[in-house]
Amino acid sequence: MGKIGPGILREINRRKVLKLIRQNRPVSRKELVEMTGLGKNTISLIAEELIREKVIYEAYTENRKQAGRPMVALDICPEALPVLGIVMSSGRITGTVFNYGLEPVHRYEREGLKSEELLSNLLEMTEQVLRDIPGLFGISVAVPGIVNPEKGIVEKSYQLCWEKLKLKREIQNLFGGRVFLCNTVKSVALLQYEEALNKPESVFLMNIDRGLGGAYIHRNSVLYGTNGAACEIGQMRLSLTGEETIETYYNRIMRKAKNLLEMRIEELDQVAELILMVIQNLNFLFDPEKMFLYGAAVNDKRLKQILTEKGLPPNTSFSGPLDNNLAAAYALLNAFENESDY
Repeated sequence: MGKIGPGILREINRRKVLKLIRQNRPVSRKELVEMTGLGKNTISLIAEELIREKVIYEAYTENRKQAGRPMVALDICPEALPVLGIVMSSGRITGTVFNYGLEPVHRYEREGLKSEELLSNLLEMTEQVLRDIPGLFGISVAVPGIVNPEKGIVEKSYQLCWEKLKLKREIQNLFGGRVFLCNTVKSVALLQYEEALNKPESVFLMNIDRGLGGAYIHRNSVLYGTNGAACEIGQMRLSLTGEETIETYYNRIMRKAKNLLEMRIEELDQVAELILMVIQNLNFLFDPEKMFLYGAAVNDKRLKQILTEKGLPPNTSFSGPLDNNLAAAYALLNAFENESDY
């Protein structure tokens, strides 16, 4: 990035303040000064501008330092800057509109779709939301597979039967606002990091569902790589002497049962051994401060018990279920608030 002019600096400060209001709502101007290191006048000007635009409002709350005296704090307006978070999956599309405070406003859902119907139904859902929700701030679409957010392309999604799909352009033909394309697991990892009370320096989230995926987060930034294939752990080859990937081996074990509950202990033991091997390799590759295991498979109590008994590394723990639509919407906000390319 070149020399920063006053206009760009104002925008950087505005997004920083908006992010802190969203994360700490309600929050006073004085607290924002302390958090940002910006001057009182700068904070006041940004706050007044956001109030005029009806993005935030003044909320009177209990003063945490002086009993009996109300404190003027800033909060996000309930209708401010709505964001649509869409999650694509096999035969199903879900969409939830959230306000900027990430509170749900409206939910949409389409099920029983064939792969060739997914794109048309996604665009139809987008048109319906644009009719229902005026002033939409942005649309974020989470896709299982290799996604390139910078180019707005789904490079490859085995689950959706998509390849080299310029999905961002398809949506921009309908919507002139901000459009963001993300990988589902990576968006969940960002939300996991956002919700962590004590944010670690680095996090690896390993998704264990019908397939295997991963995401590496460093200081609130997710690693995508040049073409979006970073951390696609399922695509790594199992050995140097064969073509089988970690995911095909994993799926071969999983296909023996209709669902996880029907899997025999011997099969779960095989899955556990594979997961532990992958964890060990990931620790060598990324050396993350924390690693979280996430997904439908690790919700199986038997698999959890086997993994625990076999001995998980000290930096590894289980993550509970998160709202994928919320994760998709948050991925857009995270990109907007931390954007460095002005």
